[in-house]
Amino acid sequence: IRELKHPHLIKAIAYYRRGDRYYIIFPWAGGGNLRDYWGREPPRKLDGDFVSWALGQLCGLAGAMQKLHSAQNSACRHGDLKPENILCFEDTRRSYSSSQPFLVIADVGLAKVHTLATEMRNEATRTMNGTVMYEPPEAVLLLTKKQPRSRRYDVWSIGCIYFEFLIWLLYGKAELVRFGDDIAHPVNRTRQFFDVSGAGVSGAARIKPNVQKWMEWIRRDPRCPPNTAIRKVLELICTRLLVIEVSKPRTDSSGSA
Repeated sequence: IRELKHPHLIKAIAYYRRGDRYYIIFPWAGGGNLRDYWGREPPRKLDGDFVSWALGQLCGLAGAMQKLHSAQNSACRHGDLKPENILCFEDTRRSYSSSQPFLVIADVGLAKVHTLATEMRNEATRTMNGTVMYEPPEAVLLLTKKQPRSRRYDVWSIGCIYFEFLIWLLYGKAELVRFGDDIAHPVNRTRQFFDVSGAGVSGAARIKPNVQKWMEWIRRDPRCPPNTAIRKVLELICTRLLVIEVSKPRTDSSGSA
């Protein structure tokens, strides 16, 4: 992992051992994490510079994951992607001052190294780690179906993050909080992007109706007409990232697995 080089992937600056414990030192993220940033930044006009920054960061995060997934000697999956594990650094690459951060994926401690063959689900590793809100349906269904996980786990997680990013970008913190409440379980308040019906090998998952409602709400937003960059990000999320693929390929984001 330490050999991977990508600007949006955290790089350790030092390692040391103390007794039987090993420690890693990383650069200090003065801007906190992406969740912090969403919480403190008020809604703003979607001008060209702001949208360009947002799209650039989303592309950068995708590039970092691609780097992690396709390393030449050994590929990895992160396994715990969430806004809290995306850090905000000052963007020193710009020639002018900007209040918008440079996003970097961190906390690769759960990253599991495995070979490229694990892209096929029946050969994936069985490590069971991750944060509930950003876990894909496989994390629930494969526990009972006793099937392994693959790097597609990260694809679902990044789709969840992108969708939250889009809500924040368009509507700000208050609506992002509202979205979280909308997808919370009515009893235990656990937040997930999908529902599971049935149990054991017959269990199936579907995108939550409230997630689909938010997707449709954004589609109808006058700032997101067809062929705009934001609309294309939404369609990427709906058709390529938040897609349930537990047992067979799917082309629709709202059906059962």
